[in-house]
Amino acid sequence: MNPGGIFDGVHDAVGTVVGDPARDVIEALEAGNFIRALDLADELSDDALRPRLEERLEVLEHEFLAENIEYYIVILELETIDRMRVSGLSEPIDSTRDFVHNLNNSRIAFSTAEALYELGEFAAAIDQYSLVIFDDPNYEDAMTGVIRATNSLRSTALETAANYSSVGNYESAIRVLNNALLTIPNDPDLTQQVSIYTIASENANRQGVLDMAADFANMNEWATAIDILVNALFSMPDDSQIIERIQNYEQSYLTYTLSRVDELVAENRHDEAVELISQTLRTLQDNDQLTRRMNEIEDARPTSLLAQEPVNEERWNRYISPARDSVSPRITWSGQLSSAEYYISEQYSTVQGRISANERFEAGRSVTLIILVDGEVAYETAEIQRTGEAEFEVSVVGAQFIEFRLNIEGYTTNGDITISDLFLTR
Repeated sequence: MNPGGIFDGVHDAVGTVVGDPARDVIEALEAGNFIRALDLADELSDDALRPRLEERLEVLEHEFLAENIEYYIVILELETIDRMRVSGLSEPIDSTRDFVHNLNNSRIAFSTAEALYELGEFAAAIDQYSLVIFDDPNYEDAMTGVIRATNSLRSTALETAANYSSVGNYESAIRVLNNALLTIPNDPDLTQQVSIYTIASENANRQGVLDMAADFANMNEWATAIDILVNALFSMPDDSQIIERIQNYEQSYLTYTLSRVDELVAENRHDEAVELISQTLRTLQDNDQLTRRMNEIEDARPTSLLAQEPVNEERWNRYISPARDSVSPRITWSGQLSSAEYYISEQYSTVQGRISANERFEAGRSVTLIILVDGEVAYETAEIQRTGEAEFEVSVVGAQFIEFRLNIEGYTTNGDITISDLFLTR
């Protein structure tokens, strides 16, 4: 471009311009001869070029809109015009570039949308259709495509969700519908089905939880059954059926525990009874009935007499073990006494236990157990011979001392005669 405007055309004798040199620049641009266009423009002034180039920019927009010229050709020509550095032409060039660029993207979006629709990718197709601009001749077709793709997306989502729900897979059904709602917000058909499947899913989940808990309850696994129901409330808060079932199971668990505790106490298995109550209290926390029952058992729990030290003893062996506490006289000759005396401090009501002679006890010999309470004979067994045994329960109410005497007729060694399960009860 010639900034001084040295040559604007050929003049005749009276100074009239003959021809239009700027037209040669336009023709070079139309022919795609961009280097020649730049060379010609370099010889012309801005004023000579500007009107022609403004017209050319309008033509480019029209031709591209009519799809008579390729996108990349338009961009190359705009770059060529921009390099001419004609004053006052920067904004028109940018405007034409934006128009062409936006229209080109719109066409790509429409073409992509059509392809996606054919592939059944309706949500993605809707997104692409929505990118088509108003100036694009495809705009009306794009809006029709949005409606068409929306209907297809809705019907496909409803059908897919129905297939999932038919096999009880409500979570997948809801997920499909919610994904469709991202593209078709507030669609009444999709929203209604989400509500229906949500209720169905809650009912199915609830029933599954109730059935699982019932299986454990049927095996008296009450703690597990209750834990399952309590955990379900995190996802189904305030569910009345689950809450009611929890209450029923808690009462059943309480009843079962108290009944089983009574059986264990009746069998003198007090430690097991206390442990069972402790386990139940982990689930039925702060239950007054269980706490009171535990205290009662603790107060009434038999005390192993053999775990205590005698205040006096003679030839008296004690064997302490978790399996069974027992005593046995040491090696004893006929007429020798084996005995032990215990201090019981007026705390107990009875003493109970068992005396037995095993098969090693010499045949024809015998042993007699005598129990003295505060120095008075309170109980005496009959003579016990080999493999014989006797159980006893003697009142010790108000007593301070209890003594056991074994009168043995014949020779015995350690373990031939035992006193076992020796307990004090309150």
